[in-house]
Amino acid sequence: MGRHGIKVVLGLGGWDDSASDKYSRLVNNPSARRTFVVHAVDFIEQYGFDGLDLDWEYPKCWQVECEKGPYSDKQGFADLVKELHEAFSKRGLLLSAAVSASKRAIDYAYDIPSLAENLDWIALMTYDYHGQWDKKTGRVAPMYVNDKDADKTLNVNFTVSYWINKGAAPEKLVLGVPFYGQSFSLVEGAGTGLDTPTYAGGEAGDETRARGFLSFYEICERVRVKGWRVHRDPGGGMGPYATAGDQWVSLDDDLMARHKAEYVRALGLGGVMAWALDLDDFTARYCGCGPFPLLVNINHVLRDKPAPPPCSLKEIQAPTTTEFAETPSISVIIEPEYKPGYPETEISMKEETGRTLDGKPCSGVMFRADDHDCSKYYMCINDQYMELLCPAPLVWN
Repeated sequence: MGRHGIKVVLGLGGWDDSASDKYSRLVNNPSARRTFVVHAVDFIEQYGFDGLDLDWEYPKCWQVECEKGPYSDKQGFADLVKELHEAFSKRGLLLSAAVSASKRAIDYAYDIPSLAENLDWIALMTYDYHGQWDKKTGRVAPMYVNDKDADKTLNVNFTVSYWINKGAAPEKLVLGVPFYGQSFSLVEGAGTGLDTPTYAGGEAGDETRARGFLSFYEICERVRVKGWRVHRDPGGGMGPYATAGDQWVSLDDDLMARHKAEYVRALGLGGVMAWALDLDDFTARYCGCGPFPLLVNINHVLRDKPAPPPCSLKEIQAPTTTEFAETPSISVIIEPEYKPGYPETEISMKEETGRTLDGKPCSGVMFRADDHDCSKYYMCINDQYMELLCPAPLVWN
């Protein structure tokens, strides 16, 4: 891969690898940290990697259980990152970390100003906000807050805003996009919508073979071949979900992936991180719209690549299924206090007046139409209107 100009960094950690106290013991021992830094540099240079990506899930909150780890994990992790940075920067090596999207874990785990100074980029794991552990259906990676949400922090927009307000430079934040869906098995007779009681994760896919989890291409197959019905958010600001019998799955389709890429451009974030490339339809066998449909849509926005063919789940809906609503525009109304730059814990109850566009205030109005061009719209970001383009063939409505 390096011969093709692709940077390859070594990943360390992961969910299963974060269950024990080993990373905690490492970061809380200065001597062990020094030894680790030396060994990391030697290993990376010996095998020709371009850097290291840290994926401890998570300091203090081992596998999201914040009662497990000591409070000192936060400072210890920051110290390890700083010491790695000092060694790596002399050699031109990259240093990054995958970090939590949970407000609670963020508060316990990360010295954000220190990490932002010493990491080349910070990969936000902005997915798995909901899953089978909730015992009810929910969206895997909701873009914005919903007025029915019990926890107003469980959405991508809040996570990004919170990291920025805590000291992370936007250009160092890389937005995580799931190329998979969280799936559920519904309690009989309970319904098929959001917040429906469930008794287990969804049935395992033939390829991924994990209950409660389906790749994007497996979801395409269920819609295209098995007749699962697709349900869309009327506002267009959330990814769809699909149902059949007692099976339910939430996902980001190509429209949502493109919307998130537009969001990245609007906020000046560092880019997009996908979990994971092999969960997209890389063979073009299942979705019927070319290889890597999710990745191609993201590259269309961020790298100005040619527009891909339509590939939303509406287009591949099996003809035997019940018709569903028209594909909505990507607009959504957000509660004013959750616009980017104003996370829940730091807002003022006094209404602020932001900058204006044509004499109209920005704060409190998340989206605005363009008066002359229906292919454009404006998003209020940090009290400034940013001009965005609707993904073809959508228009602002």
